[in-house]
Amino acid sequence: MEQEQTVLEPEQGQEAPEGGTPAPEVKADEGREAELARLQQQVASLEARLQQEESQSRERGSSLAGAQESLAEAVSRYRGALLASAPETPESLVQGATIQEVDDSFAGAKELARQIRERVEAELAQERTPAGAPPRTPPDPSALSPREKILSGLSGS
Repeated sequence: MEQEQTVLEPEQGQEAPEGGTPAPEVKADEGREAELARLQQQVASLEARLQQEESQSRERGSSLAGAQESLAEAVSRYRGALLASAPETPESLVQGATIQEVDDSFAGAKELARQIRERVEAELAQERTPAGAPPRTPPDPSALSPREKILSGLSGS
């Protein structure tokens, strides 16, 4: 962008022409000063724009931080609601920073709880014993000998 200007200096013994026409060195100095002023104005404009952009960036950063806090709170409340709806689900298995992550971990935890419940129920069904003593039944007379039958009849039982 900068244009190079050649400055003609008068040789020794020569003077600038008279009659109001400035010497070429003066024109070059004026051109440099004008270019310098233009560049300084451009730098000032760019610095002002930089300050404005930095200010906007700080505002966006604080806004982003607020949104992240709101998201974390919403995810925490959502997790609590899910756990309240399924108390058999282990809380430690339901984690995540986003709703999608919480949903995925909740589905896995719920499936694990279902599998454990099925195993425990199957084990209990195999080991089931009746509560209390079995009901009394009279002895089967067909298994008794004739003598035992006579004694049972005489005793009244």
